[in-house]
Order: sequence, then C-alpha cells, then structure tokens
Amino acid sequence: MIRRPTQPRGIALLLVIALLGAATIMAYAMLSTSALQAQAGTNAAYVAQADALAESGINLACYYLQRPERAPVLSSGVYPGQTNVSFGAGAGGTVNITVSRFDHNGALLPPNHYLITSTSSAGPGGKVQRTLRSRVNVNARYDVRYALATATDFRLPSLLSTVTVRDDGSYNRPADLALVRTDGNLTVDLVTSIVDKISAASVSSLISSSQLLPLPNYPTRATPTRSGEAQLNLLKEIPHYWYRGQRYTMDRLTSNPSNVTLATPTPATNPLNVWYADATRTFGGNVTLNGTLVIVGNNTVDVIVNGRTVITARNDTTTGRPVLPALIVDRDVIFSSTGRRLEVTGLTWIGRDIRQTGLVNALNPLNAAEFRGALMFAGNPSRIDSSYTGSFEVRYQRNVVQDLWDLSDTDRIPQSVKVVSWGR
Repeated sequence: MIRRPTQPRGIALLLVIALLGAATIMAYAMLSTSALQAQAGTNAAYVAQADALAESGINLACYYLQRPERAPVLSSGVYPGQTNVSFGAGAGGTVNITVSRFDHNGALLPPNHYLITSTSSAGPGGKVQRTLRSRVNVNARYDVRYALATATDFRLPSLLSTVTVRDDGSYNRPADLALVRTDGNLTVDLVTSIVDKISAASVSSLISSSQLLPLPNYPTRATPTRSGEAQLNLLKEIPHYWYRGQRYTMDRLTSNPSNVTLATPTPATNPLNVWYADATRTFGGNVTLNGTLVIVGNNTVDVIVNGRTVITARNDTTTGRPVLPALIVDRDVIFSSTGRRLEVTGLTWIGRDIRQTGLVNALNPLNAAEFRGALMFAGNPSRIDSSYTGSFEVRYQRNVVQDLWDLSDTDRIPQSVKVVSWGR
C-alpha cells in the first residue's frame, strides 16, 4: 500500500498572517516616518520662527537706541529692553530684550557701547527658544533743536513790546518737534507773537491750544545744567576748553570792556577767542566779540549791558560753523536802562533771568535783545523779568548750533547705531 506525503495543515494561514504582519509593520513604519517628518517640519518652522523673533528683538532694540524719543520705556535716557514683546498675532511668539552697558562676562563696555540680548520663545508653550546677542556702538551728539528751551516754569511778561520766536527756515522741522520747549508751565502775557509749536506741561496765554505739543520722552531735559550729571561741559574746566582734541586756555576778562573789540593776544593758545570772567562785568559803549564769552562764578555773577554788545561765535575753519556756544552767563543778563542792545549769534545759555535795572527813559528807544541760533534758560526759576522793556527775538538758525562739540554728556541725540558683533 502506497502512502501519500502528509501536507502541513494551516501553512497558508500562517503565511497570510505573516504577510499581514509585515504589511502592518511597514505601514506603521511609513506612518511613523511621515509623522516624524511632519513633526520635524513643524519643529523646523518653530526654530525658524524663534530665530526670526530673536533677530527682530535685536533690530527693535537698535531702533529704540537710535530713536529714544519713540521708546516705550527709558532708563537714564536709554532703552533698557522689555519682556514678553509681541510682534503681532502672526508672529506666533514673544521675545525678551535686555540692553546693558556690561558684556556677558560682566565687564563694563566702552562709552556708548551696549550689549543687546534677545531671547525668543516660539511654538506650543514657548518651548522653542533662541538667544541672540549683539554689541552695538551708538554714535550720538547733543543736538540743539529748540529755538527757546527752558528748564522749569517760564514766564514772558506783559511789559515787553514784542516777543518773536521763529525759525529762519534752514531746518526741515518735523511736525512733532516744537520750536519752544519748557520743562514746566509756560505763561505768556500780552505779547505780540510766539510762532510755531510749543512743548510744555501747559500754556497759559493767548496762544492757540492747537500749538501745544506734549513734552517729549527724550531728550529728558530741555537744557544742560549748571552742575551735576547733565552739566554744560564748557563749565567743567574753566579756564580751559577742548578743540580738535587739544586743550586750550581762555583769556581772562579782568575789567569792564567799553568801546572795544575783544581779540585774544595769543591766538595760538586760544584759537576760538574764548574769554571768561569770574565776576560781574559791565559792557559799555560798543563792544564786539567774535568768539565766546563765559561769565561764571558760583551762580552769583551777571553780564550788564550798558550800550551795544555784539557777540558772534567763531567758526571752525573746516566746517565754517561754530563748535562752541557764543554766550554763557552764570546768572542774569541785565540791561542797565533803556536804549541798550544785545545781539548774539550762536548758542546762548543763561543761568537765570533777563532783566532791567533803572527807570524807563521815555527819551531813549526801548531795549533790544536778539538771539540768532538758540537760547537756553537753565535755572530755577528762569524768566524774562517784568522789569525788562523792549523787543525780544529768538531766531532759530540751524547752521550756528548744529555742530556744537560736547555741549553735555547726557541727553545726546543718537545719530546712528553700528553693529560691532552679532552671535549666539
């Protein structure tokens, strides 16, 4: 009897199960790979988003360092950074920004250098983070932008015959930049005119309220101060001053000048013809100075105008524009009577008041005070005193105040921001 070979039973089922298992594994692997690829693509998008946010944080800090008047917050006149900065719903994340005068190792950076650190958060829960650091150099200078600037409450009295503050048209003044700035309240009595826009806490006058602009965030002060952090630099080293990196010596005004042109006898040591006195000086007759006059003595000395005094700041030989103020007076400018005249071309800085002594003389013409360039009152209080009678004119001339060197070490207007380094 012949036996037939026995066929394994169920082998087809095992093969089918094996094939199904292999297919399932392959399908799962393909799905897993696709999911991983999708997740990797999503993560890459979040990483790119975080990188872009961190870079945007650096750029934003650079913008506010160059335009501090538009910064939402300032610390000592500098944008310090912010937390949780959002660039809109479409940005999909936030950024923390810090601006420091120290590097990441805690070492103090050179003057005008800052370290910007920008840390971004993107993705669900902000889990994807990126940090960028950039060291920048801010090029800044003190920019005299106002025709008339006063540090505190200021009053223009009614005895003035005319008051005119105007721009000579040489400066394309932005719409949000005032011609007159008072870091307090401005009171204007019966005067002829003050033209253009005014920044002040308030204005009490006949001036239209449409001319009133809010005080800017920056510069933090209208004028340099007599002393302290924001001191007028020319007052720091009297009788010396700096010009083109060299230290020069002012000539001392030891008497009351009258009918004279003040000219230094030593132009090699005083090229800008700067004169100083530490006591009150009376200018009689016709006095002319093509240079700078500094009258300073612990807030106690004045300039008395007893004739016609003309002061014009000396020009730099390269730029053709002044680099120093024309007139600095520690306390008051005093007109000794009527018929007196003061003409200044350049920057004038007065510690306190403009006033008049003596009775009004009907036989003499009224006084005249003309300031071409810019006028600053830095004291508390400061004013055009009610004793003054005559015309008072300030004409903003950009060309005689735009290149002043080192007027003050604070409240400088940034001109540009240069990136020194950039990285993680």
